[in-house]
Amino acid sequence: MLHPPKHPADRIALVVIVIHFALVLWWICTSFAVVDEVGHLGSGLATWQTGDTRPYCVNPPLPRMIATIPLWIADAKISSLTNGPPGFRSEWPLAKSLVLNNPDDYVYYTRLCRIVNLVWSVLLLYVLARWSFELYGPWGRLISLTLWCFEPTCIAYSGVVVPDVASAAAGLLASYVFWKYLREPSWTMAWFCGLALGLALLTKSTWLLLFAIWPTLMLIARLNAGTTTNNERPLFRHFLLIFPLGWLVLCAGFGFSKMGQPLGEFAFISKSLSGIPSGEPGITPEPDNRFRGTALERLPIPLPADMLVGVDVQKYDFERGLHSYLNGEWRARGWWYYYLYAMAIKLPIPTLLLVLAGLFWCLYSPRSPDRLDEWCFLLPAIATIAFVSSQTGFNHHMRYVLPAFPFLFLAAGRLACLKCRVGEGFAEPTSRSEEDGGLRKASTHPTGLRFVVGALLIWCGTATFSYAPYFMSYFNPLAGGPDNGWKHLVDSNIDWGQDLLHLQRWMSKHPEATPIGVQYYNLVDPQHVGMNVGKAPTQPTPGYFALDVNFVAGSRIRVGSRDGPLGVGPFAYFQHFTPIDKAGYSIFIYHITEEEANRVRAIMGLPPWFPAEGKP
Repeated sequence: MLHPPKHPADRIALVVIVIHFALVLWWICTSFAVVDEVGHLGSGLATWQTGDTRPYCVNPPLPRMIATIPLWIADAKISSLTNGPPGFRSEWPLAKSLVLNNPDDYVYYTRLCRIVNLVWSVLLLYVLARWSFELYGPWGRLISLTLWCFEPTCIAYSGVVVPDVASAAAGLLASYVFWKYLREPSWTMAWFCGLALGLALLTKSTWLLLFAIWPTLMLIARLNAGTTTNNERPLFRHFLLIFPLGWLVLCAGFGFSKMGQPLGEFAFISKSLSGIPSGEPGITPEPDNRFRGTALERLPIPLPADMLVGVDVQKYDFERGLHSYLNGEWRARGWWYYYLYAMAIKLPIPTLLLVLAGLFWCLYSPRSPDRLDEWCFLLPAIATIAFVSSQTGFNHHMRYVLPAFPFLFLAAGRLACLKCRVGEGFAEPTSRSEEDGGLRKASTHPTGLRFVVGALLIWCGTATFSYAPYFMSYFNPLAGGPDNGWKHLVDSNIDWGQDLLHLQRWMSKHPEATPIGVQYYNLVDPQHVGMNVGKAPTQPTPGYFALDVNFVAGSRIRVGSRDGPLGVGPFAYFQHFTPIDKAGYSIFIYHITEEEANRVRAIMGLPPWFPAEGKP
């Protein structure tokens, strides 16, 4: 159970959690459905109505099914699930269908689903609070909770229906349960480990990493068994229960759909599984199966068929490569250091300082020769970041490393306990008192350092409040703040279609801006939710225009064609103009005069615009 809120740190932590959920609800009520979210909403409802887990099969179904319970109860309208060739992404037609069939209720439905989705945030905060307290006392818990609660990216993704926070919560729970198992190994704890493993796998396939992480941790524990006060060593035979049980929970989450389908009956599109090189972006290759005609053709796959299909589609996306953007440069593929760079400019500076200091102290401090307690949360963080960074087919989203954040914030909590007793494989809980602030008896925590850590935590809060409720677009001062973030990163790092409602409010306050041409970065057309807007032109033209910053940066995604040089999308010419205002930090609003339009047309080698003709 959580420590009773009698300690000063506990009272502060409770206030921090309340503020966090207030910020999340503020974000939920002021932001529109983002790009991937519209797909998860339609797919989750379709799965409830049909039992089919094919829609959005690149991600396991559990998070979106929990979130879309309100849609199922309200009997929201959606078109029938359509089939297509291998690689067909049925989630996008379903997403558009949900909007078109429920235009008046769509925003309301989205908010209901987001609120239900907060169950994952509750789980994450509970586990984070409990684990950090057991390791580093109430002050350590306060540090870890504050970093999560006031991190803008964590706030933003806690309030949207995508699986990143669900994955972070389930992965943290599974790691915590396994840490408890290593402290007191038993068949009972192995049973709980299996259940937690299955839950993590049902949120995101990234947690297949646990099949390598957990045996590594068990090996470390057994090698250092002589230094622990617990005489019972963890046994590798426990994995005979843990892994099969995790597999069983995973299969149950898919409804045991098409279990045991022979490998040769699948039609794959990725090079790894089909044997055919991936085609150009936007062109799906002919499906094939490299295992047909081999000894593996009749091998029954012990996984739900839709899960293997999802792995194939996701692998195809990484193999073919997609246009990626970093620090003003477009590439056909990505960078190995993309996520490290993104975290350096997206996380608040005080958060970076506390995490780096915590990581240093976890690795440097003479706590014990094996430091197994720390490795139980350091190894999942390192493995997640390393694995995601190795996938350089495309780089679009820092959120892919968000499941590592709670582990990093646990490391920061180590600053609350600067010294621990040496020579223990697992430090036993020690008595806590008012004088030592809940720290271990052998710890020291100078007043000066307390002041520095406290000041950094307050800085975390003020940095977040300064840009609320535009949490998804947050960039720290190293990037020049949110106003200049688009010069470093685009896509979900700054602009995922979330600011449409802010544009709608801006238009209601500025009737002189009618008509206005809009180029919106989402699958949902603004007209489908009652906004009377036109389309932005692909050549400089006088008038009022609103463009998502992705298009200003030169993106070609969702403009009908990806042909042409990288970074020179059909709306990149807007870089020659200065916006008169912004809706949030992701939609730039322009008022282009005839003189300005002709100036840029001359630069582009286009004929002048003649108002008498009404068009160029």
